[in-house]
Amino acid sequence: MVDIRRAVGADVESGARCHVECWREAYAELVDPDRLAEIVAKIAERVELWQNLINTGRPPLVAVDGGQVVGFAIAGPPQEVAAPVAFQLYAINVRQVYYGTGVGQQLFEGAVGDRECFLWVARDNPRAIAFYARNRFARDGAEQHEPMFDIPIIRMVRASLS
Repeated sequence: MVDIRRAVGADVESGARCHVECWREAYAELVDPDRLAEIVAKIAERVELWQNLINTGRPPLVAVDGGQVVGFAIAGPPQEVAAPVAFQLYAINVRQVYYGTGVGQQLFEGAVGDRECFLWVARDNPRAIAFYARNRFARDGAEQHEPMFDIPIIRMVRASLS
């Protein structure tokens, strides 16, 4: 059974490993293989990120199965000056074996709920785009280049639900 909860200090290593494995699985067809291998090899950077998020009181929402983090969501106030709405989903990732199980949806509901929200997603990731569309997000026409992965990303927004 998968438990959805806020990450704690004991989740740092498992969360960081989940983070890079999710990237390896989700971006295998989207990112140059050498570039992806270089990115996922930097596990220490993910450990530092997870430790920082927990230490500053902004722990990710995690999906835990058998004591291991198998998915996570990070959301909060936008860092963009001209954000379309006042809340952003920064990341939501689930290990591939959990695709289609509802774990991603549970993470989404726990991290975002019914808020107005925006996010950036890989333009060429139809699975993710369909997930967000099912949750009432629509492309708003903004597109930019994501430098770490060297891919185009698009912005999707869910405005007022009323």
